Amino acid sequence: MTRYRKGVDQLNEMPLELHKNSVIHEDAISLVMVKLLREMLSHDMSGQFALLQEAKQTIKEHIGEMDKFREEYILWNDLPLLNVYAMIFGRDEEGYNKELAEALELHKEYWSQEVTHDNGHVELRHRDWKGWIAWRLVAAACIARSNGLMTKIQTPYLPEWLLAGDFEGLPTTVEVE
Repeated sequence: MTRYRKGVDQLNEMPLELHKNSVIHEDAISLVMVKLLREMLSHDMSGQFALLQEAKQTIKEHIGEMDKFREEYILWNDLPLLNVYAMIFGRDEEGYNKELAEALELHKEYWSQEVTHDNGHVELRHRDWKGWIAWRLVAAACIARSNGLMTKIQTPYLPEWLLAGDFEGLPTTVEVE
Protein backbone atom coordinates (compact mmCIF):
# COMPACT_ATOMS: atom_id res chain seq x y z
CA MET A 1 0.00 0.00 0.00
CA THR A 2 1.28 3.50 0.62
CA ARG A 3 3.86 2.40 3.19
CA TYR A 4 6.22 0.57 0.81
CA ARG A 5 8.54 3.45 -0.04
CA LYS A 6 10.61 1.63 -2.68
CA GLY A 7 7.48 0.62 -4.60
CA VAL A 8 6.02 4.12 -4.35
CA ASP A 9 9.28 5.61 -5.63
CA GLN A 10 9.29 3.18 -8.57
CA LEU A 11 5.73 4.16 -9.47
CA ASN A 12 6.63 7.84 -9.30
CA GLU A 13 9.63 7.31 -11.58
CA MET A 14 7.44 5.80 -14.30
CA PRO A 15 6.76 8.20 -17.17
CA LEU A 16 3.26 9.67 -17.00
CA GLU A 17 2.65 8.20 -20.48
CA LEU A 18 2.72 4.69 -18.96
CA HIS A 19 0.10 5.75 -16.41
CA LYS A 20 -2.01 7.19 -19.23
CA ASN A 21 -1.91 3.84 -21.01
CA SER A 22 -2.66 1.79 -17.90
CA VAL A 23 -5.71 3.47 -16.34
CA ILE A 24 -8.95 1.53 -16.55
CA HIS A 25 -10.98 4.51 -17.73
CA GLU A 26 -9.26 6.54 -20.39
CA ASP A 27 -10.53 9.98 -19.46
CA ALA A 28 -9.30 13.29 -18.07
CA ILE A 29 -10.59 12.51 -14.58
CA SER A 30 -8.59 9.27 -14.27
CA LEU A 31 -5.45 11.01 -15.50
CA VAL A 32 -5.72 13.91 -13.04
CA MET A 33 -6.34 11.43 -10.20
CA VAL A 34 -3.12 9.59 -11.17
CA LYS A 35 -1.23 12.88 -11.26
CA LEU A 36 -2.57 13.79 -7.81
CA LEU A 37 -1.60 10.40 -6.37
CA ARG A 38 1.90 10.70 -7.84
CA GLU A 39 2.28 14.15 -6.28
CA MET A 40 1.02 13.01 -2.89
CA LEU A 41 3.43 10.12 -2.79
CA SER A 42 6.45 12.03 -4.05
CA HIS A 43 9.11 13.44 -1.77
CA ASP A 44 8.26 17.00 -2.87
CA MET A 45 4.55 17.61 -2.31
CA SER A 46 4.62 21.31 -3.12
CA GLY A 47 2.06 21.00 -5.92
CA GLN A 48 -0.57 19.04 -4.01
CA PHE A 49 -3.05 21.91 -3.48
CA ALA A 50 -2.86 22.98 -7.12
CA LEU A 51 -3.43 19.41 -8.30
CA LEU A 52 -6.29 18.97 -5.86
CA GLN A 53 -8.00 22.02 -7.35
CA GLU A 54 -7.20 20.78 -10.87
CA ALA A 55 -8.81 17.43 -10.03
CA LYS A 56 -11.99 19.07 -8.72
CA GLN A 57 -12.14 21.38 -11.75
CA THR A 58 -11.60 18.46 -14.14
CA ILE A 59 -14.48 16.58 -12.53
CA LYS A 60 -16.75 19.63 -12.94
CA GLU A 61 -15.75 20.02 -16.59
CA HIS A 62 -16.04 16.37 -17.65
CA ILE A 63 -18.67 14.80 -15.40
CA GLY A 64 -21.39 14.84 -18.05
CA GLU A 65 -19.25 13.15 -20.72
CA MET A 66 -19.42 9.58 -19.43
CA ASP A 67 -21.97 6.88 -18.78
CA LYS A 68 -24.13 7.22 -15.69
CA PHE A 69 -22.34 4.42 -13.80
CA ARG A 70 -18.89 6.00 -14.21
CA GLU A 71 -20.37 9.38 -13.29
CA GLU A 72 -21.99 7.89 -10.17
CA TYR A 73 -18.68 6.30 -9.11
CA ILE A 74 -16.86 9.62 -9.46
CA LEU A 75 -19.48 11.55 -7.49
CA TRP A 76 -19.80 8.94 -4.71
CA ASN A 77 -16.14 7.93 -4.45
CA ASP A 78 -13.61 10.24 -6.17
CA LEU A 79 -15.04 13.60 -5.13
CA PRO A 80 -15.41 12.64 -1.42
CA LEU A 81 -11.84 11.27 -1.51
CA LEU A 82 -10.59 14.63 -2.78
CA ASN A 83 -12.35 16.35 0.12
CA VAL A 84 -10.59 14.01 2.55
CA TYR A 85 -7.22 14.79 0.95
CA ALA A 86 -7.91 18.53 1.16
CA MET A 87 -8.19 18.21 4.94
CA ILE A 88 -5.06 16.05 5.12
CA PHE A 89 -3.07 18.57 3.08
CA GLY A 90 -4.34 21.36 5.33
CA ARG A 91 -3.40 19.37 8.45
CA ASP A 92 -6.98 19.82 9.72
CA GLU A 93 -7.65 16.77 11.92
CA GLU A 94 -11.23 17.70 12.77
CA GLY A 95 -12.07 18.46 9.13
CA TYR A 96 -10.29 15.28 8.03
CA ASN A 97 -12.41 13.12 10.34
CA LYS A 98 -15.60 14.90 9.26
CA GLU A 99 -14.86 14.45 5.54
CA LEU A 100 -13.70 10.87 6.13
CA ALA A 101 -16.98 10.04 7.91
CA GLU A 102 -18.95 11.49 4.99
CA ALA A 103 -16.81 9.64 2.43
CA LEU A 104 -17.26 6.37 4.35
CA GLU A 105 -21.03 6.85 4.46
CA LEU A 106 -21.09 7.41 0.68
CA HIS A 107 -18.83 4.38 0.20
CA LYS A 108 -21.26 2.27 2.22
CA GLU A 109 -24.27 3.57 0.29
CA TYR A 110 -22.58 3.09 -3.09
CA TRP A 111 -21.47 -0.47 -2.35
CA SER A 112 -24.84 -1.44 -0.82
CA GLN A 113 -26.91 -0.67 -3.92
CA GLU A 114 -28.58 -3.02 -6.34
CA VAL A 115 -28.19 -1.50 -9.78
CA THR A 116 -30.03 -2.50 -12.95
CA HIS A 117 -28.05 -1.83 -16.12
CA ASP A 118 -29.59 -0.90 -19.46
CA ASN A 119 -29.21 -4.51 -20.66
CA GLY A 120 -31.27 -5.74 -17.67
CA HIS A 121 -28.31 -7.13 -15.72
CA VAL A 122 -28.75 -6.58 -11.97
CA GLU A 123 -25.52 -5.75 -10.16
CA LEU A 124 -25.50 -6.63 -6.47
CA ARG A 125 -22.71 -4.36 -5.27
CA HIS A 126 -22.83 -5.63 -1.68
CA ARG A 127 -21.44 -8.94 -3.00
CA ASP A 128 -18.48 -7.26 -4.72
CA TRP A 129 -15.32 -7.67 -2.62
CA LYS A 130 -14.02 -4.30 -3.84
CA GLY A 131 -16.48 -2.57 -1.52
CA TRP A 132 -15.86 -4.62 1.62
CA ILE A 133 -12.91 -2.41 2.56
CA ALA A 134 -12.68 1.26 1.51
CA TRP A 135 -9.21 0.77 0.01
CA ARG A 136 -8.64 4.30 -1.23
CA LEU A 137 -9.85 5.73 2.07
CA VAL A 138 -7.53 3.31 3.88
CA ALA A 139 -4.68 4.74 1.80
CA ALA A 140 -5.79 8.29 2.67
CA ALA A 141 -5.97 7.38 6.37
CA CYS A 142 -2.44 5.94 6.18
CA ILE A 143 -1.20 9.17 4.60
CA ALA A 144 -3.05 11.16 7.28
CA ARG A 145 -1.45 9.07 10.02
CA SER A 146 1.99 9.56 8.44
CA ASN A 147 1.33 13.30 8.62
CA GLY A 148 0.33 13.28 12.29
CA LEU A 149 -3.47 13.20 11.91
CA MET A 150 -5.39 10.63 13.93
CA THR A 151 -8.34 8.76 12.49
CA LYS A 152 -11.09 8.81 15.12
CA ILE A 153 -13.53 6.66 13.16
CA GLN A 154 -13.72 2.93 13.76
CA THR A 155 -15.38 0.88 11.05
CA PRO A 156 -14.83 -2.45 9.29
CA TYR A 157 -14.29 -0.41 6.11
CA LEU A 158 -11.02 0.92 7.66
CA PRO A 159 -9.37 -2.04 9.42
CA GLU A 160 -7.12 -0.71 12.16
CA TRP A 161 -4.41 -3.27 11.45
CA LEU A 162 -4.13 -1.85 7.91
CA LEU A 163 -3.99 1.73 9.18
CA ALA A 164 -1.30 0.78 11.69
CA GLY A 165 0.63 -1.31 9.17
CA ASP A 166 0.47 -4.22 11.60
CA PHE A 167 1.23 -7.18 9.37
CA GLU A 168 2.90 -9.26 12.11
CA GLY A 169 2.03 -12.91 11.71
CA LEU A 170 0.37 -12.47 8.33
CA PRO A 171 1.74 -14.40 5.34
CA THR A 172 3.95 -12.25 3.12
CA THR A 173 4.27 -14.74 0.27
CA VAL A 174 1.94 -17.14 -1.47
CA GLU A 175 3.16 -20.46 -2.81
CA VAL A 176 1.70 -21.51 -6.14
CA GLU A 177 1.95 -25.11 -7.22
